[in-house]
Formats: sequence, structure tokens, C-alpha cells
Amino acid sequence: MLKNKKNKDDIKICMNCEHCIYIGEGDYICDVDSEPVLVMEEHCPNDNYWYCAGTEWENE
Repeated sequence: MLKNKKNKDDIKICMNCEHCIYIGEGDYICDVDSEPVLVMEEHCPNDNYWYCAGTEWENE
């Protein structure tokens, strides 16, 4: 997986994380765990949005 170069001005949101993957029709999953979790439906955050609470975003 390609790593995005981050800078201090990046906003900590799922969309800026390499673990947030578009799967089609406006849906996104987070692949941090062994089983992917749906974090956005039809381009709108759902209850699982920010699934990792930023821990994976900071580790990149």
C-alpha cells in the first residue's frame, strides 16, 4: 500500500488515512482490523466513523 506523505496541516479525519478505502457507491471501509469495518455510507459518516480514534492515523 502506498503511504501518503503527511504534514502538520493535515486534518485528522478518516478520509486522510491510508486505511480508509473507497469500495464504491459512496461507501468506505476501514481496514485496520482483520475484518474491515464500514465507516461511511453514501459519502456520509456512520456510527463507526473514526473507528480507530486516530491511533492508526498517527502511526502512519
